[in-house]
Amino acid sequence: MTGNFVDQGSDNLETLETYQDWLDILEQLRNENDLNALNQAYENFALVYFLPPEIWLQWVNDERHRLMEHDRELANTRGLEIVERALNETLYSVELWLLYLDLSVQLCEQSKLSENVVRERFEQAVTQVALDFRHGWKVFEKYWEFEDKYGNKDNVDKLKMRCASLPFSRYPEVLLETKDEDILQRMGRNQTKREERNKYENLIFSLDISKATEQVIEMEKMVEAWKSYAEFETSVDLLRAKMIYERGLRNCYFVPDLWLFYLGFLTDHFPLSDLNTQATTKKAFSCVPNSVEIAKYAMRAQERSDNGFHELSNIFWKAWSVMSMFPEHLVQLSLSYLHCLRRLCTDERLDKKYFSEILSDFQKTFDNDALASADPSCQILRFIAGCFEVVLRGSVENIRNVWEQMLRKHGKLANTWLRYIHWEIHQQNYENARRLFRRGIHTVVEEVEILAQEWIGFEGLYGDNSQYEKALKVTNERKTFCERISTQPSRNSNAKPSFSQKEDYRSKPKRMKTKKDDSEHQNNMLSLNSLQSTSIGDRKWHKDLHTIFVSNLPKTTTEEDFQSLFQSVDGFLEARLVKDREGIPKGFGYVEFQNNIGVREALKADQSMFLGQKIIVKRSKPPRFQMSSTPSRRIGIRVGTRSDKTKVLQETEEEVDDVEESSSQTTTKASWTQDDFRKWIRESSFQ
Repeated sequence: MTGNFVDQGSDNLETLETYQDWLDILEQLRNENDLNALNQAYENFALVYFLPPEIWLQWVNDERHRLMEHDRELANTRGLEIVERALNETLYSVELWLLYLDLSVQLCEQSKLSENVVRERFEQAVTQVALDFRHGWKVFEKYWEFEDKYGNKDNVDKLKMRCASLPFSRYPEVLLETKDEDILQRMGRNQTKREERNKYENLIFSLDISKATEQVIEMEKMVEAWKSYAEFETSVDLLRAKMIYERGLRNCYFVPDLWLFYLGFLTDHFPLSDLNTQATTKKAFSCVPNSVEIAKYAMRAQERSDNGFHELSNIFWKAWSVMSMFPEHLVQLSLSYLHCLRRLCTDERLDKKYFSEILSDFQKTFDNDALASADPSCQILRFIAGCFEVVLRGSVENIRNVWEQMLRKHGKLANTWLRYIHWEIHQQNYENARRLFRRGIHTVVEEVEILAQEWIGFEGLYGDNSQYEKALKVTNERKTFCERISTQPSRNSNAKPSFSQKEDYRSKPKRMKTKKDDSEHQNNMLSLNSLQSTSIGDRKWHKDLHTIFVSNLPKTTTEEDFQSLFQSVDGFLEARLVKDREGIPKGFGYVEFQNNIGVREALKADQSMFLGQKIIVKRSKPPRFQMSSTPSRRIGIRVGTRSDKTKVLQETEEEVDDVEESSSQTTTKASWTQDDFRKWIRESSFQ
């Protein structure tokens, strides 16, 4: 592969799907010595993924190697630019800071940087990494070597004193060999602090992932070790605790828990450092884009930036694409995003018209059944309605549309109706509130008592005597009906009739069936079948080979509950809950799958508990009757007997169609004589 691949730009980014693909491309270009293409590949890699310090160090070395043959000064300048970018975009790294100081000193020797600028960078390094218990002394050592080179002896002595005052795992040989009593006393006073920190360092070293090549280390233990170390340093030195967190994140940058601990630490102890928090949250989200809490931190931090709307929108949509398979996470993410937008709109940093369009888009998005079921309390839609009312001062119709959408998704809950009704009462639209009470009382089943009490109380305050009495009548009738439904026993199709029922049937007058009656019965059955097929649709649930029949469902089962019962099974197509004319479930339904694999998987749910009740799952059987015009049924002669009543007839769809085709090809005369029947028997026997 040559540099032409990288030079083509973003079109080729799609071909590199994983992090390892990028590493392979970098290695291949490095082996081919195509350094220009290698630099461009690093640039594209940094746009797509978060780069750890090791990749940045390799980038600096490759770029300096590319430019060193032509211009040493340009190589150092370019390397310094990459290191400065890395210090802002990646995690804590002593190696990067030491390289940053080396390049600054070399440019100072080439008269490209002044001594004061280099000295400022050394002080910045002391603040950032010189508190590192293991390697912080290296920064001091480079610092006093720089000062000694330029003849600042006083600064050298001061730096040695500062280094001796801090606890390190080890000290430079210069300090250990000194005869200065003051320096020796300072190092001696740090002995206790060194022993305390060595305990944590040894624990972390034993759990270090890079050292554990033959055993799997639990990340929880690793995170807990770094957290304990940071909490110990918090009581001593906040800057050192901050550095401990960053050291831990370098080893566990893909673990969201440690990031959350660190962000909480920054929020508690550095509340005014907005720029630092924004950069840290951006790094955290780059490392762990699938964490809802980290995405919330990142959006709240970017909200305070100058380009707040675009920054937090980029974070939101990237997190949405990562969490698209988890509706509950999308609800939390969307709610946090809308809160940020509302604050921006209140501060006049976001146009109200644009905010209104965003709210309308979210309203359409959460009309999806999966998202709506993940938000049973309607947090998103209620927030949208509140924004339309308070922030945007929108029309009442827009707000009502949002409330009606809530009723479509969660109309079985009394609280949804009550929130809508209370809003109408607040708007002093008492007639609309009364209509909503009337609609809700005929929709809610389980919580009808709550809605009934609210309606009666409403009419007592805002209605007259006739309206109050009407509310009492309607609510009492509805409560009685709901109680009867809830206490009604489930029907048992196998139950035998009682003795009194048999006697009543026998006592009824009987008459012989005539040919005219049978013909009329057949016509009625044919018209009924055609009516059922048109009402149900083209799909015939009872004949489909890949359909199951689910019975003994609770009466409180909703469409959403029934859909979710088998939705996770492979090959799920559709589920239909059978209801009566009043919209109350009958306790059974049908579920269709793409193939027989899904059917076999679903049959395992037989006798399992669903909403507190055992359900029955079995294959959907074809109808037991077959319309036929054969004379054996018309003249009352039985041909063959059913020897085993318990035997289950399992026919394929093709067999059922063959039976229907054969019966349609038989004679369809209105009446048969005895001779016609004997002739038909002889012909059948010869065949």
